[in-house]
Amino acid sequence: MQRHHNSFSSVDKLLLPETLSELLRQEIESVEVSPLPQNDGRSGSELSRVRTSANTSFVLKQFTANEDWFLHSTRDRLCRSVTLYEYGLLDQLEPLVQHAIIGCVREENQCAILMSDISEGLLSTHTAISPLNIETALDVLSHIHSEYWESEELSSPELGLCDAQDFIGCMLPTTPAKYPHLSGWIPNALETGWTILKDELDQNTFSSLEQLVNNPVPLYTALEKYPSTLVHGDYKVSNMSYATDGDLVVFDWQMAANSLMSIDLFWYLDKTEFYRSNYSVDRAVQFYLARLTKKLGDRVDPADIQAMMDLGHLSNALRMGVFAAQHLGSVTDEAEKKRVRTRLDNYSYAIRTGLRWL
Repeated sequence: MQRHHNSFSSVDKLLLPETLSELLRQEIESVEVSPLPQNDGRSGSELSRVRTSANTSFVLKQFTANEDWFLHSTRDRLCRSVTLYEYGLLDQLEPLVQHAIIGCVREENQCAILMSDISEGLLSTHTAISPLNIETALDVLSHIHSEYWESEELSSPELGLCDAQDFIGCMLPTTPAKYPHLSGWIPNALETGWTILKDELDQNTFSSLEQLVNNPVPLYTALEKYPSTLVHGDYKVSNMSYATDGDLVVFDWQMAANSLMSIDLFWYLDKTEFYRSNYSVDRAVQFYLARLTKKLGDRVDPADIQAMMDLGHLSNALRMGVFAAQHLGSVTDEAEKKRVRTRLDNYSYAIRTGLRWL
């Protein structure tokens, strides 16, 4: 594969005034770096604010292999957020999808991404998403998926993209035991959420889920029967921002995969901010499919769509079930509890309908 962008050998070199002057095409005399508080502290990455003498602001995200949960649990040896930029795959999604990356760094045991400060365009995760924002996100998602539909370059080892074993396996309750040196929010949530999930699901549904958790290979095999594409892996409101020109910026590609498109779709639809809206899941699925099939034409077989939807829904139940259950155990607001139980009902349905395709 041809490299479109070269990474710098250190953060210090990337943040030199002369380096930023060249990248930004404006004179930079000084640079100031200060730490940013983490929103959740879930992965182990570190955020910093970078301000320049030209009154421009950026965000630096650094990943350290010894500390980052997702780097370990998804076997991300290359830092796929960086490789997607280096090899131009994110550029190819423009102008409809922006990435806002200024430059990247590769150091021993660490990588980093410098992005424009897009905080002003972030949407709140504490309120309902508007129908317009939902449909914009779904249209952008269909664009990402159609652009790389059955693309051979996604299989390149130089990209290091996830496969199903990576992005589903990293969220199974059996995974923390493989990485005892890592602690934090995610391993704890997997453990406590699994216990709560056992009490919330009916016995037959939980038994089916437990069998799949202990042996997910039939699901991985079923996913490979259908067309694959570039899957973001963590497509949600908190990983999006609106640029000043109105285009959507999509970031945090650390879970990017070459897999089934509906995994992204149901991940996006399974968030609290979506459930707070009055936009139904069925309506959202139909909107997305209409956009995707219009873009793909006869490249997608209508006979495969139901299986692809059901398998994506089932995959999401495996990825999100324990986290939703853990959330249920921690909330006191009755309206929020009701929303979470709706999600759990959807997981039960996804398990029943998805297993028929294995």
